[in-house]
Parts: sequence; C-alpha cells; structure tokens
Amino acid sequence: YVDRAAGGPEAVRRLARGGAVPLYAWDVRLFEPGSPREALVRLGPDGRVVGVRRTLAEEDRRPTVSEAAGRRAAERALARFAPAAPGAAAGGAAWRFVAASVETQPRSGRVERTYRYELAGVRVGEAPVRADVVVTGADRARGGGDGAELLRLRTWADVPESWRRQYDEMRASNDLYASLTLPAMLAFLVGAVVALARAGRPNAGGARSPAVRWRPALAVGALVGGLLAVAAVNQLPLAWFGYDTATAPRTFVLQQLLGAAAAGVGTTVFVTVIVAAAELLTRRAFPWQTDWYAFVRRRDDPGVGTQLLGGYALAAFGFAYVTLFYLGARRLLGWWVPTGSLDDPNQIATALPWVSAIGTALFAGVWEEAAFRAVPLAALSLWVGRRPTRRWWMAGGVALTALVFGFGHANYPSWPAYSRGVELFLEAALWAVLYLRVGLPITIVGHVLYDLVWFGLFAAHGQGRAYATTLLVVVLVGLIPALLALDGALRRRRAARARRVPAPA
Repeated sequence: YVDRAAGGPEAVRRLARGGAVPLYAWDVRLFEPGSPREALVRLGPDGRVVGVRRTLAEEDRRPTVSEAAGRRAAERALARFAPAAPGAAAGGAAWRFVAASVETQPRSGRVERTYRYELAGVRVGEAPVRADVVVTGADRARGGGDGAELLRLRTWADVPESWRRQYDEMRASNDLYASLTLPAMLAFLVGAVVALARAGRPNAGGARSPAVRWRPALAVGALVGGLLAVAAVNQLPLAWFGYDTATAPRTFVLQQLLGAAAAGVGTTVFVTVIVAAAELLTRRAFPWQTDWYAFVRRRDDPGVGTQLLGGYALAAFGFAYVTLFYLGARRLLGWWVPTGSLDDPNQIATALPWVSAIGTALFAGVWEEAAFRAVPLAALSLWVGRRPTRRWWMAGGVALTALVFGFGHANYPSWPAYSRGVELFLEAALWAVLYLRVGLPITIVGHVLYDLVWFGLFAAHGQGRAYATTLLVVVLVGLIPALLALDGALRRRRAARARRVPAPA
C-alpha cells in the first residue's frame, strides 16, 4: 500500500527505518513444551516494543475487570509500548480513544476487553494508525495495578478498504494468469515421462532410440536434492517459531528431519527424471550439441568454455534487461512491482546462511531450463522433423515455451497482473533460441547465476562475520563455471606447447 499509493519507494524506506508502524519487526516467542500458555514480543528496527501477545489456557479464569479499570490499563500499555505522535510528550497522550468491545471465553468465562485507539495527527497515506489493546483481570497471585493485565497490543495502519479490494483483485488476477499455464506445464512433464518410457524401443524403421543415461542424471538430482535437504535442516532453529507446544520436542525435531529427508528425496527423483528426459530428447533432436554430462571432463574444449563464460554474459544481460524494463515500464506505462528489503536476517540467523541461496538457485536453474526449454523444444523438433515449415513450427515452439515460462511466474505481486509474464516472455524467448542454437548448459549456468545473485544478495547488505562468510561462499560458488573455463584454457595452452616441442632424436 505504501509503495503503490502512499508515497512510493522513499516512503517505504522511511518506514523500514522505523516509525509509527514499522514494516519489519523481530518476533520473540517465549513458550514451554506441553503448556498452552506463551508470550510473544514484537520489536521494531529501533529496538522498541511494538507488539505484545500473551496466550492463556482456555480454562484459565480471571476476575472480571471493570471497563474503566481496563481502559486505564490499556492506556498505560500504550504509553509504555506504542509510539508517540510527533511532538507528543508521551505515547498515551497522543492516542485518541475510538471504541471498546468485550469478549467472554466460553470454557472459563474469562472476560477480555478490547480498546481501540487512533494515533492523533499521524497517517500513512490515507490510512490512520490504530492500536488494539486487549486486557483481562489480573491474576490474584501476581497482583496488578487496577486489577487488569495486558494480553495483547497491536498497532497497524488501517489501509482503506477500497485499496485492499483492489489489491486482492490484482493478486487474484496474478494467480489466474499463472494457473492458465498449468495444463502446458503438465503436458511438458507428461512428455518427459513418455519419452523415458519409450527410450530404447525400436522405431518404425527398426532402429532403437538412444537409451536413458540414468547415472549422471541421478548425480545431478542427488546434488540438488541434497542441498535442499540440508537447507531444510538448516531452517530448524527458525521452525521452532511455529512449534505446537502440544507436541513433544523430540517428536517435533523428528518431524522436521523427516520432512527435510522427504523433500530431499522427492527433489532428487523429480530432478533426475526431468534431467534424464531433457538430455535424452536433446541428444536425439540435436546430436551435434556438446554432451551435457561431459562439460567438466571436456572443459578444455573451446566450445565448452564459451558456454560456461556465456552464462555470465546471459546473467548480466538478465539484470540489465530487468532493470531497464521496469524503469521504462514504470515511468512510461505506470507498471508496478513492490519495493522489498534486500537483507534477510532470518537466513543469517541460521548455521549455514548460504545453503538456501545455493540450493534454491541450482534447483530452479536446472529443472526450469530442462522442463521449460529442453523437453518441449526437443520433442517438437523430433515431431516436426524435416518438414518445409520446420522454421515456423520451431518459432511457434519458442513463443509457446516463453509464454508458459513467463506467465508461470505471473503469481508474483505486480501491476498490471500480466506484467511479470510480459517481462519474462521476452527473456525466455531469447533463452529458448540459445538452447536451439548452442545448447542448454549456457542457459542453465546463466539461470543459476542470476538466481544465485538474487537469493544471496542479502549477504552484501549486512555487517558482521556471518554476512561476510556467506558472501564469500556465494561468490566462490558463482565462480565455479569461470574456474572450470580457466582450467580448460590452461589445459589447451599446455597441450599446444607440448605439440610445439620437438621430439628428442
């Protein structure tokens, strides 16, 4: 809302640094396994407490607090925790009472009073800044001022309903455009399975089709699946934030580990199947292309080095293209994508902050290039054969795969709802042409590097050893294709020198 209708990116940056309604906050949860009672404290970027939530057991009884005593307790909480308006002497003095309500818990009969306030003279665009404070009777064993204790305090900007409806309509349209590509995606995956099922069978002329090369495909799948499994285990410290206290801690940990293992195995199988099918179809349709699985072994081949280094050029082009596309579309057409934070403190709080960036980038780069480019285009090439209209068929295939890839990502928030699809269509069409002309490895390298920069960019926007180590690991992983190309060039130079040295008499 702020980015789109209440000040733009600069207003977003101001709120991100702190204010009446901070955009980002640290949530700290205090709980005890086996107990439904817990507490949560929300801290703003400047260290202020901007939210409180206490959860009692359903059967916890409390004495009924009067409306006046409850309101006094609510205003003390506002004065202590909630931000003051500019120029106000204290937080409570700046808040204007709006309404009150009462809720009685059915099992215990506990009365909880909610008081709503509005921050005088402060708005976010057209949205007033409001606070809800919930109090109940104080536990007699603990005491408490007027016999009331705080349960919840929440501040928020009450975004106009008309804008919320507009945003919901936009998100529904985003999802609709993405869903329209699902039949084509399913057809691509079914085509991959059918190609594998028919591998090795004799064709109409009696010749057998090439066999599936499972072992190298499984190696790729295991690498990707293993990284994602490690990434899931790496998220275990953060998973405790969603821990259900009715579950035994050991059971919870076991559930998380089993989930990570299942994700790793599932990813391994999926990537293995899609890569095996893509390689098989590409080998049949374009036998002149360099063997995918020989890229490391044949890195002294100039063509291999060109594709490895070409991936960097492709990634750099992608960044330049996206930047220019949205600068032009935003200024000339009023298109919009939301402003976001480049930092990711949740990732940096894990033991291996870099593993999610590497695993996710590799997963997306490998399976999307294999499924959206290689499988459909190679299958189309085999079906078209040497027909006179082959060029038009392949051009149509490029356009179709680019549409599916582009609008398959349309569920990202953007306006107009089709803008993300249009943006990626043009880039995906280029990548499809590169696959047909050069091969898939160049687009895989470019795709992985592009995503690796986006997913690992948070490491360049923080201070401390964890950020520096994460950035170093991400950079080193990103340099692997360049190091392979460099080693290949050195091998070619040594081979050339050996050929020039005359043999001894």
